[in-house]
Amino acid sequence: MEWSIGVYRCHTPEGIRQYVSYVPREHVFAHGLTPKAIVGVLLRPLEPGEGITPAVFARNPVFVDFMHEVIATFDSVGEWLFPDRPRAGSMPAGGVD
Repeated sequence: MEWSIGVYRCHTPEGIRQYVSYVPREHVFAHGLTPKAIVGVLLRPLEPGEGITPAVFARNPVFVDFMHEVIATFDSVGEWLFPDRPRAGSMPAGGVD
């Protein structure tokens, strides 16, 4: 199975939405999209050749929360993979002028 980002045009009670997801097309067509699988939504249809940019994309807070859970859960795994990496909260706080 190849992983990539896809845009799925879906009919919702609010109208047609274009959802951005990492879930493969075959899975989406067989099982649909769960909120955790939707990275975000396009704010308007893309023009031909136009890419996804912050100006046309709104992130999905359910996906963001899910990713925070995943990172928090598996953060300790990184200790043995990358023992010298900085850990969350270990960097000094500071500002930039």
